[in-house]
Amino acid sequence: MNINQKKIFQLDPRTKILLVLTISTILVSGGTQGNMFYVRIFLSLTPIVLLFIDGKVTLFVKLLFLYSLLFFIDSNLSNNIKGTLNFILGAMVGIFTHMLPGFIMAYYLFVTTKVSEFILAMEKLKVPKTLIIPLSVLLRMFPTMKEEYSYIQDAMIMRAISWKNGPVKMFEYRIIPFIVSTITIGDELIAASLTRGIDNPIKRTNYFDIKIKFLDVVFITSCILCWAIYFFDKVKL
Repeated sequence: MNINQKKIFQLDPRTKILLVLTISTILVSGGTQGNMFYVRIFLSLTPIVLLFIDGKVTLFVKLLFLYSLLFFIDSNLSNNIKGTLNFILGAMVGIFTHMLPGFIMAYYLFVTTKVSEFILAMEKLKVPKTLIIPLSVLLRMFPTMKEEYSYIQDAMIMRAISWKNGPVKMFEYRIIPFIVSTITIGDELIAASLTRGIDNPIKRTNYFDIKIKFLDVVFITSCILCWAIYFFDKVKL
């Protein structure tokens, strides 16, 4: 996918945040009958379609396969299997279909949004600084945490430490260093953000601007429609 295509399909951070809230809330607490069935399909497919548009084809194929597998289990195997296994399969499918799209959409928000864009979006939404600072630090932390975990994993391989040494050793040599590193990274990122003046009460200037485009209007309208159907379904019940 070329650069021009990415610019055309680049969503405003505020639209991404709205999609995260809409998908997470409606899929977890919404119904499954009537018009809500179509709402669930739309909201479930939206995150993986956005990943495909962003050029993450491999991840798109994996998630599409997972969706197909869950649908197959829900429509076939769970109806033919009785007892405890039926309950376990139903619970697993329910958890994945209700919560997975929200996590995927949050992942899309993190990997396609620059911290500066996110901060500007929060400021335009009039979000207080006390909330912007931890959220911006959190956005910076995820890529750093992934990199740090890979370093720890490489160190464990060099020392020939694996699950064969037992879960206690694995927890001691992998999880604990990761937790300590995460805390340290968090402190450093907060210090760096404060040094750059993120907590300055004076309005910041930016060398770029974010605007609501046609694609944002399409998704915002779709979210409003989904919320309308959701509330109508709740009132009807």
